[in-house]
Amino acid sequence: MQTLANEEKIEVTGSVSLIKDTYEAYSEILSERTAQLQNYVIPIYAPNQKDVPVCVGSGNLIETSSRKFIVTAGHVIKDIHIKEKRTLYVPSIKGIAPIESPAQISADKHAPHIDDPFDICVIEVNSDTAKKIETTDHQFLGYDRERDTRFEADNFMVCFLGFPFTHNRGYVGKVKPKPYSFRSNLVHDNQLEQMIKGGIFDKIRGISPSTHYVMSFRKSQLVKDTGEKMTFPSMHGMSGSGLFLLSHISIESFLTHKHDRELIGVFHSGIEIDSDETLLVFTNHLPVSEMIRRFF
Repeated sequence: MQTLANEEKIEVTGSVSLIKDTYEAYSEILSERTAQLQNYVIPIYAPNQKDVPVCVGSGNLIETSSRKFIVTAGHVIKDIHIKEKRTLYVPSIKGIAPIESPAQISADKHAPHIDDPFDICVIEVNSDTAKKIETTDHQFLGYDRERDTRFEADNFMVCFLGFPFTHNRGYVGKVKPKPYSFRSNLVHDNQLEQMIKGGIFDKIRGISPSTHYVMSFRKSQLVKDTGEKMTFPSMHGMSGSGLFLLSHISIESFLTHKHDRELIGVFHSGIEIDSDETLLVFTNHLPVSEMIRRFF
């Protein structure tokens, strides 16, 4: 896979004749960055009733202050690991390895999912488990937990990436999990305010533009980079998937400045509007950072 080393060599001009080439370069770099994000997201496994490990959710690998963490959805850990006492596993060179560290959750373990406005779980990964994960070519993404401002939803292209378990039910030694991603813009802040006032998110407590992002996900508009239509699998298993910053919305700004990949949110839940559209709700990085500061 090509790296992004050549992106700084791209020259942007005002020439109309180069507009097509500019958009093609923009699309190509977005595709490369999306592919590279797969290194920072892992499937999380748990044994089913037949004691066969299956994918139950997605986790994001981050590193801050020389400490490594998995960030995922609280309900993934709460329902399976805490309530049902099932061991959780992560990818390893030998197949899977157990998560041995305690999990910190953003709400009481007995609280319903919809009563937790953040639905975040943070697990510190010990050096042994980290090495096992890294043998699978996954990496821990640098994370700035001191960032105390949110990203303006109006200004960025983002990517939603994770592992739907409907496509990953088999034994992990035989079936390689396949990640799915979706690139889009976020719902504008003023539009999100109107949605909240209109009661769209009444089933989930505490949704706020200051701590959440929302993305409109339309099945009918999904296309591959080639322009072909694509079918996205069920959202089940995508809980805990990462929301990553890909670029500034301005193509010129994107092509002339380096933007580091950043985890800016974690998938909380979806609100189905109709058979085609689902509103995807993400807890942004601020509650994640607060949990890391509080517990670690």
